[in-house]
Amino acid sequence: MKQRLAQFLLWVDYRTDGIRVRLFIAAAVVQVFLAPLWDQYLPFERVAARMEPMTLLATLNFLLLTGALMGGRLMALSSSDDAADKGRPARSIRRGLDTAVRLVSRYVRLMRLEPWPAFISRLGAGLCVTFMALRGTAGLVRWSLWKSMRLVEDVFQTGEITTMRATLTSVYRLEQSVLKWVVLCSIPLSAMAAWAFLRKPRSGDRPTALRDLRALAGVDPLIERCAQKTHHEVAAAFRGDLVTRVLDAIAAWEPSAEATDEQSCRDEIAFFLRERGYQVSIERWIEQGQERRRVDLLIEDSIPIEMKYALHEKGAGEKDRARSQIECYARMWGEVGPVLLLLAATPRAEAARLAEFATHWNAHLDGERAPVVVISDTVAVKPQTRRLAAA
Repeated sequence: MKQRLAQFLLWVDYRTDGIRVRLFIAAAVVQVFLAPLWDQYLPFERVAARMEPMTLLATLNFLLLTGALMGGRLMALSSSDDAADKGRPARSIRRGLDTAVRLVSRYVRLMRLEPWPAFISRLGAGLCVTFMALRGTAGLVRWSLWKSMRLVEDVFQTGEITTMRATLTSVYRLEQSVLKWVVLCSIPLSAMAAWAFLRKPRSGDRPTALRDLRALAGVDPLIERCAQKTHHEVAAAFRGDLVTRVLDAIAAWEPSAEATDEQSCRDEIAFFLRERGYQVSIERWIEQGQERRRVDLLIEDSIPIEMKYALHEKGAGEKDRARSQIECYARMWGEVGPVLLLLAATPRAEAARLAEFATHWNAHLDGERAPVVVISDTVAVKPQTRRLAAA
């Protein structure tokens, strides 16, 4: 059952990739605006007995859709698409919960990088939708209590329970007051949200394809992350300057003390690049035909990055998997741009083994496969590992 749930959530994340925010906004609009308006035209004999079915249905729809979208995203962020890992969905679900807790504060920080109308509209919409969800839940509880009270009155002939009736009626009128203020506040928030989400994206230099198929011939595809002088020869093989700017931005990243695994490094780099104005997607789906895979980072919809942490400490199976992953991504990505393999906290000697594969791969490009660039990162290597590598 858990495995089926995990696969379903990953399927939802794949199918909603790129339209996730739009689906959430559509559900929020139905939740905040349309359902309360429909409820005003439903006749009821007693005020406190109103269940407001449209609001309830909209609330349930919003919660289910939000749960599926968030669950699928968390599964994609915390699980692996490797066949060997699909038999351990329980572990992925636990990792998903841990990822959810860690990403809440990070999401707020990322929102602050956007223009203030986008930040206020996101925060305000979240509060409005939360209040509406609580109101729908409170309405269901109130309605259930009212029906239970009527059942007690009819079965036990106790007469009207006036205190409980008055309390439920007061709760209902409080709900209506909350509804009024939420709808009023939603109007300016929706205007700012429309400006924030519908504005034209910032224009930039998107072309990242090779200048010609032989542009990387004789060029060493292995570069050092912090040594910018090793970037120029590789970056010059691609059109525009996006590859150069991205490599220079990655070189400026300084991992924190918390960057001790692949996920933490991935999140730190994503946040670092977004601070500098780049469009960054985490665990983005790419596809070719019937095959689909998730790549760790996608920069400006042009440069996919696969990350590995301390690969020299992993077994032969993990190293072979890294090679097969990057080969698959390069085959699926085509000529859009280079595929980067970032080996964080990995000595250059270990990266050189994958660079041999990249050299052979780049020497046989045919216009349908993306070139591969391997980035070693010895800065984050533990001191004892550096001494061993030097010895």
